[in-house]
Amino acid sequence: MRHRPLNYGIQTLTALFAVLIRITQAQSQTGDAEHDKVQTACQEAAAAAALSERYEQLGKTTADKARILMITSAMWRQKAAETSDPAKASTLTAISEVASSLALQALAKHSERAAKMSAASKRLAERAAFLDGVHYVIKPTFAKQTNPFKVNSAKLEIRSAGAKSLANTCDKAARQASGKNIQPSAAGAATWKKLKYSTDRELVKLVPTQTVTLTFGISGRRNTDTDARYVATVSNCDGTIISTSEPTLDTIGTPTPTLESIYEQNTLSKGCAHKTINADDNDAEMKRLLKTICEAQKAAAITVPSVADLTLENLASNPAVILTVRNGAPQFHKLHDSSETAATEKIKNYIKETLGTTPEKFTELFVEKIKDEDASYRGPKETTKVKRQALAEQQEAGAAIAYFQDKRAVKPQAEKAKASSATDKCKADTDETKCTEDKDCAYKDGKCKLKEGVKAEKDNKTTTNTTGSNSFIINKAPLWLVNFTSRTTLLRVIGKEFLLIL
Repeated sequence: MRHRPLNYGIQTLTALFAVLIRITQAQSQTGDAEHDKVQTACQEAAAAAALSERYEQLGKTTADKARILMITSAMWRQKAAETSDPAKASTLTAISEVASSLALQALAKHSERAAKMSAASKRLAERAAFLDGVHYVIKPTFAKQTNPFKVNSAKLEIRSAGAKSLANTCDKAARQASGKNIQPSAAGAATWKKLKYSTDRELVKLVPTQTVTLTFGISGRRNTDTDARYVATVSNCDGTIISTSEPTLDTIGTPTPTLESIYEQNTLSKGCAHKTINADDNDAEMKRLLKTICEAQKAAAITVPSVADLTLENLASNPAVILTVRNGAPQFHKLHDSSETAATEKIKNYIKETLGTTPEKFTELFVEKIKDEDASYRGPKETTKVKRQALAEQQEAGAAIAYFQDKRAVKPQAEKAKASSATDKCKADTDETKCTEDKDCAYKDGKCKLKEGVKAEKDNKTTTNTTGSNSFIINKAPLWLVNFTSRTTLLRVIGKEFLLIL
């Protein structure tokens, strides 16, 4: 009997892997395996420093998105200005405006995100510096005090000399866990729920006890006969106390960081565990740190728009792009409602065809290759040639666009305009705006008409034609024609003018 090979092996492994991840997270104290490794105040200092640096990096990861969107928008705007086809130009103008709008959104989102990340980075750096400072000053060495004693009646005061050196009790080895640096993977991770934090009540364990040895001229007497242990009192001594030793610091204690919740009920969606903080609270500093971390973690989830959002489908489906193309493309001017399904589909298909048809082609032509296209425009003295992306970042981009627009503009033909007759001007169905642009026309009673004064002048200049099909006569000139039977062309002088008869 033949068995079909199982085809769900990969899915099964994926599911098992997901289950293992959930089990691991459930067993984690903090929600992050690396942060779980923090067991001492020294390791907390190392973790805080690493997290501070990581938040600073995370805040910068979206910094370039708005700039790239603005450059893309500028390149599309240049190309629109160069294009003589009004439909294509309107398409490029539309997507340029979408990219520009998206750039402003990206800038706002990035600024919000970066501010929260920076605040968390700063507080964690302060925490790391505080803990490092504590570990650095808790075990000084002292100089020799030559005059250590001060007697006041039945009281004996002993003083030490000043500290002469400090010793770092949180060195590289102490900062590591199992010989490896603790990684800041918790920063930005949605699974991180609790912070390992050494409270003041724990940090006080770092302060060591001190030992000072007094040397007597004769043996002192204790209240008990047991040697080599500390007792509450000693009996009076019959001799002189000769000297005292420098204070010696005993073994430093080990604070245990406690688990502090970042979110209410350890759930990100419920917000920060500490929403308001009383400045007089003994744990105010800890709560400020937790709140700052909470806000940074929420900021990490903010999506900042990028060029990747400018897909062919997104642009072709954008109502603003569809409306712009309807208004700018002559073939769509008669569409009454650009939001109507049939009209929308027509315009969408045109947009896709104009922008490369496929997502891959669009990216290739309008996102990648466009950067290296040459753009030539009129510079201060001569034609300037520059790559399109470089031009997009220059202030002269405006000069280039003005040059492109002027180049494609329809130039008025003066001679042809002079030759046009009065019947070609001021047509009744001419649009009011275009009608009033002509100084000889006036818009009255819903129609475009020739002005009265202009009409009279035109009537006085009516052209009279000869009956001959191959001749013409200059108006209001005394004419004297000589007729010949041959088809020879004659030139007759009339005053200072010439009459040409064909």
